[in-house]
Amino acid sequence: MLLLGYLAALVAVVVLAPFRFAWPTASRFVVVAGEAWWLDAILNVVLFVPLGFVGARAVDRRGVRWVVVVGLLVFSATLETLQLLLPGRYSTWSDIVANTTGALVGVALARLVARRVGDDRVLVPNLLLDLPLTGLLWLLVPALWLDGLGAAGNPARLRLLLPVAVAGGLAAAAVATSAAGERRRGAEGAVGLVILWYGIGVVPAVFVDPTVAALGFAVAMAAAFAGVPAWREALRRERRLEPHVLRFLLPLLVAYLIGLAAYPGALEVLGPEGGRVAVLRWIERVAAFTVLGYAVAEWGGRREAPIGETVLPGVLVAALLASGLQGFGDPPAGWSSVPLFACAAAVGGVLYHLQRAHVIALRRGE
Repeated sequence: MLLLGYLAALVAVVVLAPFRFAWPTASRFVVVAGEAWWLDAILNVVLFVPLGFVGARAVDRRGVRWVVVVGLLVFSATLETLQLLLPGRYSTWSDIVANTTGALVGVALARLVARRVGDDRVLVPNLLLDLPLTGLLWLLVPALWLDGLGAAGNPARLRLLLPVAVAGGLAAAAVATSAAGERRRGAEGAVGLVILWYGIGVVPAVFVDPTVAALGFAVAMAAAFAGVPAWREALRRERRLEPHVLRFLLPLLVAYLIGLAAYPGALEVLGPEGGRVAVLRWIERVAAFTVLGYAVAEWGGRREAPIGETVLPGVLVAALLASGLQGFGDPPAGWSSVPLFACAAAVGGVLYHLQRAHVIALRRGE
C-alpha cells in the first residue's frame, strides 16, 4: 500500500505540476486536446500500468479487478478535474479512458502472475515479486519517467537515464538469477524483466530523443546479460545476493545523483512557463534519493533489525550526499532541500523495512 501511495503521488505530480491553480473562466473539459493527443494517451496508459499492478497486489483478491480499477478511475477523474484549475490546461475524456486502460493492463498482468504462480507462499520463493531486489526495479521506474519528462527543452539531459538503465539491467539480472535457482534460464528471465521494466519507464524519453532511449535499452540489456553469469557465480559462493549487486548499484546511484545536481530544478508554485519542467526535475531528485534510501537499507541485509536501525543509515547518507552536492549546480536556496531529500530516503528505507517484514512473515507461515 505504501508503494502504491508513493507511485500515485508521483503520478499526481507529473499530471498537476507546476501547481499554479486558478479558478477557470470557461469550461475546458474536452474529448481530446490538441493534434498530438495520442502521445498523451500513450503516456497516461503507461503511468497507470504500475498502479494497476501494485494495486492488485495490495488489496484482497476477491473482486480485486473492480476495487482497483474503480479506485484508480476515481483517482484519474480527480486529477483531470483538478486540471480545470490549471491555466492553459485541459481536462480530457481521452485521458480518463487511457488511465483506466493502463490500470486494467496492470491488473491483468497481476492476475496472470497469480494464476501462473499461485498464492504468496509460492509467489515469494518462485517469482520473487515481493523481494527487495525487485523493489529496486519498481522504484527505478519513476526515475526513467521523470528523466524523460525533465529533459524537455534540454535533450542532452536525457543521458542521465544511462546509469539508471545499467542499474535496472543489473537488478533484473539478479532477480532472474535468484528466481532461476539451479536452472540455467536466468538470461531469459532477465531479458523479459528488462523489456517490461524499461518499456514502461522509457516512454517519455522516446518522445524527447529516440536515439538515446534506444541506447539506454541496449545498455540495460548488456548489463542484464553481463549480470546473469556474475550473479550466478556469486550465488555459488554465498546465499545472499544483495551485497554483491549493491556494490555495483550504489556507485551508479551516486553518479546519477551527481548528474541530477547539474540540473537542479525547483518547486516553483508561481513562475515562468518552464516551471513545470523545473518541478519535474526537482521531483526526479526526490525519487532518486528514495531509491538511495531503499538501497542503503537493503545493504544491511535481512536480519530483523528495528525500523530505526534500518532507515537511519540511508537518511544520514542522503543528507551527507545532498549537502555535498550543493556545489554541483544547486542555488544557495537549495540547502533547504536537504531535509526533504533525507525524508525521501526515509520513505525508501521504510519501504524496504516493510517488504522485508512481509517476506519474513510469509516464510514463517504467518
